[in-house]
Amino acid sequence: MVMSDFTDCNRREVEMWLKNEEGCYDWRPVIQFVCDLEGRSRSPEEVEQRMKQAVKQVLKCDVREKNPFHPLTMEPADCIVSSLCLEAACKDQETYRWALGSIAALIKPGGALVLIGVLNETFYLVGQHRFSCLVLSQSIIEEILRDLGFSIKQVNIQLTDGSEKEFYDAESFFHLVAHKTK
Repeated sequence: MVMSDFTDCNRREVEMWLKNEEGCYDWRPVIQFVCDLEGRSRSPEEVEQRMKQAVKQVLKCDVREKNPFHPLTMEPADCIVSSLCLEAACKDQETYRWALGSIAALIKPGGALVLIGVLNETFYLVGQHRFSCLVLSQSIIEEILRDLGFSIKQVNIQLTDGSEKEFYDAESFFHLVAHKTK
């Protein structure tokens, strides 16, 4: 498994977690939540340890580049997961289409793309810092994926309840699974 991020501080945080360094983010509540959802019999500690062992590299990635891992060349992947990245990294739909195309080139034929993101969001806050977000709809995302040769297998939408509108203005969260046609 390769993990990647654009920012140095995010990659450093992942590396701290992988090395169990003091002060690293504690992912155990999230892992516990997922274990509970999946009905896993293994402990969250065991799942976390297996996850850490699976990570072979933490790389810089810029999805706006033709080769997001430049100057490295990566072998095509069985699966790529992108979570809350593209809508923040892309300033317009053309850039979003380009970024998805760059990601698509990194997936083997028959491989999977898992996208996790937000719909109809214009901003979000991290601490006191306000970031802009590309406004996207489900239909736009699905159209771009089909144009890139993906078949959409699953889409789940969860409407926001509006209780945190001072932190973000997304209409909904989504996760989508698509397979690259052979």
